[in-house]
Amino acid sequence: METCAKKPRDQLNVLALNDLDKEISEEVLNQLAVEDAIAEDFSNLSLHAIAGTESHGCFKLRAIVNKKVMLLLVDSGSSHIFISSSFVNTAGLHTTPALTKQVKVANGDTLTSDKVIPALECWCQGYTLKWDLRVLDMEAYDGILGFDWLEQHSLMICDWEAKTLQFQMDQQTVKLQGILSAQTEVSSITGDQFFKWLKGNDVWALALFHVSDSNEPSVVPPEILNLLDRYQDVFQGSHTLPPPRDLEYMTIIFLYCQMLCLSTPYGYSPLHKSGIERQVKELLAAGLITHSSSPFASPVLLVQKKDGCWRMCVDYTKLNALTIKNRFTLPIIEDILAEFSPAQYFTKLDMKYGYHQVRMHPENEHKTTFKTHHGHYRFKVMPFGLTNAPATFQCIMNEMLSPYLRKFVLVFLDDILIFSTSLDQHISHLSMVFDKLREHQLYLKSRKCSFTQKSVEYLGHVISQEGVATDPTKTAAMVEWPQPTSMTELRAFLGLINYYRRFVKHYGLIAKPLTQILKLKQFQWSDVAEQSFLTL
Repeated sequence: METCAKKPRDQLNVLALNDLDKEISEEVLNQLAVEDAIAEDFSNLSLHAIAGTESHGCFKLRAIVNKKVMLLLVDSGSSHIFISSSFVNTAGLHTTPALTKQVKVANGDTLTSDKVIPALECWCQGYTLKWDLRVLDMEAYDGILGFDWLEQHSLMICDWEAKTLQFQMDQQTVKLQGILSAQTEVSSITGDQFFKWLKGNDVWALALFHVSDSNEPSVVPPEILNLLDRYQDVFQGSHTLPPPRDLEYMTIIFLYCQMLCLSTPYGYSPLHKSGIERQVKELLAAGLITHSSSPFASPVLLVQKKDGCWRMCVDYTKLNALTIKNRFTLPIIEDILAEFSPAQYFTKLDMKYGYHQVRMHPENEHKTTFKTHHGHYRFKVMPFGLTNAPATFQCIMNEMLSPYLRKFVLVFLDDILIFSTSLDQHISHLSMVFDKLREHQLYLKSRKCSFTQKSVEYLGHVISQEGVATDPTKTAAMVEWPQPTSMTELRAFLGLINYYRRFVKHYGLIAKPLTQILKLKQFQWSDVAEQSFLTL
């Protein structure tokens, strides 16, 4: 009789547990495999990337792409390099279709990316960088430099506290400085500067502040306010034509007798036609133009102003070609500023109506005739665009303010600067200038005037008791200028920075390596030229 060997109960339990562990292990492995597959198909976007914030492990950079400022977030919490679809449209970039990629966002949402921009070049702090970016609908930043970009440039030195990056690229050391925390003080900017920032995509947040009026008692001393009250008529303007001043008529003398200037009108969109009709109606109501049957006809066009609106201008190109030029040249800005003497108080005045404060000579009005899509008109006052208009207006201003020029008044066209060493003296100087304006029936634009300032922006410079300095808003373009890659770009840079050369000590020596390149037959950039460029 055979007997069966009986396994102990404890041994059976161990075998059962081993089988169960094997099943659990296989299930865990399958789940991990699925998660790995999902991780391969999905990209990640951190909470900072979608909320517009930054903390440890990320910081901001500024780059230039197609003359547009690109706000980047170096973010170790995001997986890939992304670019905002809105910035793609702003900078006019071309995209390429790609395989659809799912992007998991930290808040639980999922975004889709099906376009890429291969080998996009940008300029950042003197370096030309090249990236492959995926297009993604995100609002907070223009671009994200995620973990894959950090991994590409390993070994990389990251100082998250100081917000600096250092790595090797094409056998050169690249060191980038992130944007430091914002200052607590907020300084005011001009509308012109804000418009340039807006056009260059360099505005990332807006805050509304109370805009103080230049005539408020908290800004202007009471003595100046009393003075402005006495000369209110100088700021109110006139609703009639300028007086017929014998010495201030605008005349147009031709090179040849009996010459006619006739041009066909331009084509306009319906929107532009409405703008032209509105501005013509305003000029007719003000009495500055009238209907005409002159054989002359210059076309009109719309030019966009700094604030984004449109101004109607007359194209007097053919008329100017036939006109004898006024040989009085406009003063050089450097010569005007050289006449400045140390002062404590500054007032800047801006003329109202500009050239329209000067009458056309009655015998020359018909030559200013312009043609629109709905009518034929001529100017009774001096229009913008005539070749002799600037010289005529400058002569008028010089004649009117001749007793005070170079003593306490500087003038360039319709910009008047008054400077004094004391407040009492400044009040006296303002009174004398206002008397001249009232005598000649010339008017000022109050919202563009600045009174009793310690420093003032004038002709692209900042003037104060310390002297004449560069305006940071004007030199910003030179600071952010990308490295030249051709002779044309180098000439453009040198031509721009040459305007401020008197503010740069030993400018000729510093710029010599760059000027030497212009003498070569082909563009050749070197380390010496790079150092000269960065120094300037």
